Amino acid sequence: MKLTVLGCWAPYPRPQGACSGYLLEEAGRKLLIDCGNSVFSKLQAVSDFRKLDAVIISHLHPDHFVDLFALRHALKGSFWDKSRSTKLDLYLPKNALDFQSPLSKFSDAFNIHYIEEHLQINIGGFSIDFFETAHILPCWGLVARAGHKKFVYSADTAWKEAYPGLWQNSNLLLCEASALEKDCQFVQGAHLTAGQAGQLAAQCKAGRLLLTHFYPEYDIKLLKGEASKFFDQVELAREDNTYYI
Repeated sequence: MKLTVLGCWAPYPRPQGACSGYLLEEAGRKLLIDCGNSVFSKLQAVSDFRKLDAVIISHLHPDHFVDLFALRHALKGSFWDKSRSTKLDLYLPKNALDFQSPLSKFSDAFNIHYIEEHLQINIGGFSIDFFETAHILPCWGLVARAGHKKFVYSADTAWKEAYPGLWQNSNLLLCEASALEKDCQFVQGAHLTAGQAGQLAAQCKAGRLLLTHFYPEYDIKLLKGEASKFFDQVELAREDNTYYI
């Protein structure tokens, strides 16, 4: 599996940056995970959007889904000029339309599927399982497997006791690190601190920890320092960087 970071900021991007968006590839298949502010532009710099096989949206906060509007228009244009002939599979949290009614019109470009407990999907060379996170809105993280490799995306979440078991022996853990420990009260019940991300990586025996979902006003090296107190193999997600799993 190959992971390309398209965006890593929250709840708004730094200049020239993008919010949450990740391109996961395996055996020629392309999966877009989250599509926040400016992600569609970043995607086009590394891949043809017409070649996407599916899109997964973890939850309906704008920094994770708002660029679906741009992708929808691009897909409709591709139908007109016949550069793509089929709708794109889009996976959304169950009852997503209750939260964002404009998405009800997206069936003109997408085959809409709903994520719920125990859902498993297969896309080309990898299989994906979903787990519900602890967040303000219904939110789903995922575990993707290909051969003997295991990739975990935390999505947005507070601490859950089940995670060390669910994420056990992941080769790469892409985990949010929304706050420094000194600011933990501001994210309590909704997000992880960098230190908590490090603790979870250690408890689940991850191969590597890739921190993401950074508040843009932070010095993100401090986030890495806090996570590294608990886990050795810590990296910071960098836009346009590719990570092999």
